[in-house]
Amino acid sequence: RDGLAAFASARAANLARLAQLSAAEWARSGTQAGVGEVALSDIPVFMSKHDAAHRAEIEIWRAAGR
Repeated sequence: RDGLAAFASARAANLARLAQLSAAEWARSGTQAGVGEVALSDIPVFMSKHDAAHRAEIEIWRAAGR
């Protein structure tokens, strides 16, 4: 429970920060190892896909009775 609460708090802080970005900031990019060029505007999609992958894992674990 503590880990989930910490994750939820960190995720909320990240989303709040992203919500404050200007249009110019959204266009900023950098290079992520193993991924390549990533713009800040890509981050919400990455976060959503990451969460979806974890939800799928949780459903598999639940279906297996864990």
